[in-house]
Amino acid sequence: MKTDKALYLFELKLNMSAQAAMKQIDLKDYASKFALSGLPIVKVGINFDPERRTIGDWKVDGGSRLGGGCKNFISSVDWK
Repeated sequence: MKTDKALYLFELKLNMSAQAAMKQIDLKDYASKFALSGLPIVKVGINFDPERRTIGDWKVDGGSRLGGGCKNFISSVDWK
C-alpha cells in the first residue's frame, strides 16, 4: 500500500507467526521492487489466529523517517 509518506509491504499468514511473515518479506526481497520510489518502506507481518478469528500477532519494521506515521497508521486500523 502506498501513501504520500511511505510504502507499506504487508505479508499475511494463517496460524503461523508474524515473524514468519516478516521472514518471507525479507527472503523474497519484496522491498527491492520499490527501492526507487524514494519513500520509506515499512514492512508489516500479520498472523491470523483461526481459532480466535482475529489477528494473533503482528510486527512492524521500518519507516524510521516517518516520525510516528507508521504507529499512527497501525493505531488507526480497526483490527476487529
